[in-house]
Amino acid sequence: MKASAGKPHVLMLAFGHPDNVLSLCRAVSREVCLELVFVVSGDRFRQGIMDIDITGLSYGLNSHAQSMAVVPDEIKGVMAGSFNIRFARTPSRKLIRDSCLKNFRLLRNAAKDLKKEGFDAVHYNGSSGFVGYFRILLKGLRRHIWTIHDYIPHTGEANPKGYFFQKMLMKLGFEYIQHYAWLKERFMAHYGVDAKNVHHVYSGPFDIFREYEPRQVTEHENYILFFGRISPYKGLDSLVDAFLVFRRDNPDMNTRLCIAGSGELWFDKTVLAHPDIFFINRYIETRELVHLIYNCRFVVLPYTDSTHSAVVMTAFAFQKPVVATDVGGLGEVVVDGKTGCLVPKGQCEKLADALLKLTSDDDHIQRLEDNIRQFVETGPINWDAVSKKMKTIYQPVTTS
Repeated sequence: MKASAGKPHVLMLAFGHPDNVLSLCRAVSREVCLELVFVVSGDRFRQGIMDIDITGLSYGLNSHAQSMAVVPDEIKGVMAGSFNIRFARTPSRKLIRDSCLKNFRLLRNAAKDLKKEGFDAVHYNGSSGFVGYFRILLKGLRRHIWTIHDYIPHTGEANPKGYFFQKMLMKLGFEYIQHYAWLKERFMAHYGVDAKNVHHVYSGPFDIFREYEPRQVTEHENYILFFGRISPYKGLDSLVDAFLVFRRDNPDMNTRLCIAGSGELWFDKTVLAHPDIFFINRYIETRELVHLIYNCRFVVLPYTDSTHSAVVMTAFAFQKPVVATDVGGLGEVVVDGKTGCLVPKGQCEKLADALLKLTSDDDHIQRLEDNIRQFVETGPINWDAVSKKMKTIYQPVTTS
C-alpha cells in the first residue's frame, strides 16, 4: 500500500496475537498508512481468532494477493482495503538449530524487500527470536517500536531461555508499548528502561469478533463464562471452588458455569462433574466462542497474576461485565462497580459473593453493560483515542 501525504508509513510485524493486532490495525489505519506482516511458521496458523491452513503459502514473504487467498472472509471485511496483509512463512521457529540457516535466509530476503518500501516506523507486536533478525536487518528505519505483551512469564509458565533471549534482544534498542499504566511502571523498573522510551497505550476492545456470526453448539442457558487458554495463573481452581460455594449457599438458583478452552488441568478434575458445570476442553472455534460470549451473563477472570488481558477486551466488545481478581493492572479497565467487579486474589468467599451479586440482579448487570458501552465509546480504550496516540508514536523523528 502506497504511503499517503502527511500520514506515517508503518510496518506492523506481528508474531501472534491476531485478535489484538487485527483490531488495532483496523483502527490505526484511519490515521496511518499501514502494512501488516504476520510472521508464521509450519503448516497452520492457529491462535485466537485466526485458524488457517498456510500450506498454500510460499516460504518467505508472500504478496498481499497470495496472503488474502488464505484469510477468512470475516477478516477481509474488517480490512475493507484500509491496509494490506502479508504472511512471511518459515518452516519452523528455530534460531540456533536452524538447518542450513533456512529460516534466517528466508527472513533476510523478506526484510530486504520490506526495506525498499521506505517505512517511517516498524512496530513489532509480540515476542519471538525473529524480532532480533528483523531489528538488525531493518536497522536503517528510524523508529523501532515493540509491544511486549508479557514482560515476565506468568506463574507456571517459566521459560528461562526465552526470557533471557528477550532481555538480550532489548539491548538492540527499541521504544516499547505497554497496555496499562501499571505495566509501564513495572516494565521500566524491571528492565531499567528510560521512561522516554516506554509508551502507555491502552488496547481497545477486540471488536473484530463481532464480524463473526455466532454458531450455537450448546443449548445451555443462564451461565457465567470462563474462556481462554487454561494455565495455572488463570486461577480456574479458585473459580471452581467459589462457584461450588455459590451453588451450595444458593441451591434454588439455576445459574451454571461454563469453562471453555484448551489446556491441561493442574487440579482434581472430578470437581468438574458437578451438574451445573460444563467444561469444553479444546480449542474453541471463533463462531462458537462468539456464541458463548454473546449468551453468557458475564465473564470471570480469577487470575493469580496478570499483564494485559485479551479476555477483558474480548468481553468488552460484547458489552459483557467482567468479574476479576484485583491483580496487575486489571483494575484500570475492570472498574469496580462500573464495568465489572474486582475481588481480592485468593479469597473464595469474596469471589462467591461477587458471583451472587451479578447473577441475582439483572438491573445491576444492565447498568454495567451500559457503562461498558460508554467506556468503549468515550473512555481511554476508545479506538479513536488509541489510534491518534499511536499516530504520534509512529511520527518520524525530526532532526534539526
